[in-house]
Amino acid sequence: MSNRPQHTRTADVVIRKMQAHEMSAVADIWFAASVQSHDFVPREFWSALLPTLTTEYLPSRDTQVAVLKSKVVGFVSLFEHHLDALFVLPSLQGNGIGSKLLTWALTQEENLSVCVFKKNDRALMFYQRHGFVHQYGRIESNTGEIELKLVHKRE
Repeated sequence: MSNRPQHTRTADVVIRKMQAHEMSAVADIWFAASVQSHDFVPREFWSALLPTLTTEYLPSRDTQVAVLKSKVVGFVSLFEHHLDALFVLPSLQGNGIGSKLLTWALTQEENLSVCVFKKNDRALMFYQRHGFVHQYGRIESNTGEIELKLVHKRE
């Protein structure tokens, strides 16, 4: 199987509120994309977080899904001016779905922030391309990795 993204038109992607029955699809996307984009963190770390993600984290956030042809292909979660999560199916990354989710998030929160691992170059470039700037860094206590807080600067 090729690692090249499948081609899709973002005009065909609908952003809407996550429904309860979509929780497992969202969790699957989160896990697959987390493992892929954070290959410097052991897979077991992400596995251990799955129960908390579905029982506590996602239900308490404003979570919107990206839907393409009746299938959930990505999601974004907001909490108190913070972008807690933005993930797209790995096979569809690079097609503008993440940008569409981020654009939606930026219409909801004026002063949006996000935390990204320093080693996650692709995510850092994505957020910088969309107007986020580095505010500070810290050691993330659960992984020992450097995490950067980025804030969106309106033009």
